[in-house]
Amino acid sequence: MRKDLTLYDRSVFQYLQDQAPRGIPRIQELVEADGTLVVIEEYVSGRTLAECLKEDGPFSPRRAADCLCQLCEILGPLHHRTPPIVHRDLKPSNLILTGEDRVVLVDFNVAKESREDRKKDTHLLGTAGYAAPEQYGFSASTPAADLYALGVLLQTMLTGKEPGEAGDTGPFAPVIARCTQMDPRNRYPSVEALARAVRRVLGDPPSRRKPSWLPPGFRGKEPALWVVAGLGYALAVFLSLTLQVEHAWGAFLWANRLCCLALLLLETLWLGNYRGIWRKLPLTRSPVLWVRLAGALLWGFVLMVALFAVLVGVEPLLR
Repeated sequence: MRKDLTLYDRSVFQYLQDQAPRGIPRIQELVEADGTLVVIEEYVSGRTLAECLKEDGPFSPRRAADCLCQLCEILGPLHHRTPPIVHRDLKPSNLILTGEDRVVLVDFNVAKESREDRKKDTHLLGTAGYAAPEQYGFSASTPAADLYALGVLLQTMLTGKEPGEAGDTGPFAPVIARCTQMDPRNRYPSVEALARAVRRVLGDPPSRRKPSWLPPGFRGKEPALWVVAGLGYALAVFLSLTLQVEHAWGAFLWANRLCCLALLLLETLWLGNYRGIWRKLPLTRSPVLWVRLAGALLWGFVLMVALFAVLVGVEPLLR
């Protein structure tokens, strides 16, 4: 896809070409001549968010939140760059949803680097309703301007209405209200903070989008917790491998020991929601807390029964 731009920030497009951020079309070539920047970028198949809302109607809270969190992940590296890059034109027509509902952010025509020495933007650009107040000359655009637009986008996805039109946003109303504060300092401090707030509304674990490969007890940054978890895992291994079972010896005894160890470790991983596994099964992916907890206990019991069934099944072969 080719774009010819006469108003642009070359450093933004150079960064996008060099870094190839996830969720942004790959720039294949940049050519600048006579005040025009020619951008050749990959074609992304899908529908714009505007088309999805027009054809499908308002999004469910889960789908809207998931799209917003994906967008926050895309914007994170841009906002944390030095100097930060601000998109300044987040709106439904600049977001493409692929067939798998993967969000792709396009159109960086008015994006700019945010510099502390600038008191206001050189060019007042953006889309009415989505552009933050500071984009109209009150002050220079910072990543907080994108936070404002994200709040409006969330409202649009939930209601299907244009900015400024009334609509019920349910439990997300406080989140949207904070995003769209007139004073940038009163908005969320980062897209990561916004994503966490959205996940709290849904009842999702904070690590929903990027689950850790580390086992429960080692995911945080508290060394004391690592020590306790390490001792707990070591104790589970010791107790399992020294287990004595009446009328069991040889291979059958070791089968009991290994089954006990597997049960302890698997139940720990399950109850610790390892790799966000709760989202893959009925009940545990419910937005209602008590339903998730009941589901966790139920599936934990099913896992225990399954392991015992395996042990009973192999007993004749090992005796």
